[in-house]
Amino acid sequence: MHATEEAVAAFISAAKAHGPKTHAKQVNLHDHTSKALVSIYAQRLTILIAQGDLAISWNPKNNALAYRIMLDHEYRYGDLHLSVFRTQKGPDGTKDGYAEIGNLPSVDELLEEAKRVADIRNKLLYASNTGIPTGFINVDDALDREAKLSLGLIWAAIDLHMHPKQDASFLNQILKDMASFSSVSKKILPN
Repeated sequence: MHATEEAVAAFISAAKAHGPKTHAKQVNLHDHTSKALVSIYAQRLTILIAQGDLAISWNPKNNALAYRIMLDHEYRYGDLHLSVFRTQKGPDGTKDGYAEIGNLPSVDELLEEAKRVADIRNKLLYASNTGIPTGFINVDDALDREAKLSLGLIWAAIDLHMHPKQDASFLNQILKDMASFSSVSKKILPN
């Protein structure tokens, strides 16, 4: 769990370094709401991969990660960059050849999810009134999930450093969402 939190911080740091300054300067690396939003995006991406909609492999010819996605009843292939992903359908309602990870949930849904995840995290890491942490329900599943999230976020941070211009559209959306969510949540959540 700590590794995932550090991977989220690495991604946010890379996004701030390579993203548009308008949104990047509004994102606080230590803001838990921003971290929650990045974590939600990463979780959606792992769901997309688990459903088989997106396959990732190593392409030795290009010395890079590659993707395969089924769109309009045919496979599309390419080098894997964050630019492959979108948070919403194109203007005409199509996927525009990108892997869609879903629209941003409402602020209420995000706040509820962030609170739920924080409560679970705190129960796992800290002793309760009865004196001991409650632990994972299924350790294997939890470790598998955290490892996938961490590795994916580390890859995304590296991809931002290596290909900042290519990943601009998706990065702009993430930074804009993080800045918006953070500012709205500050007005709603108690200090």
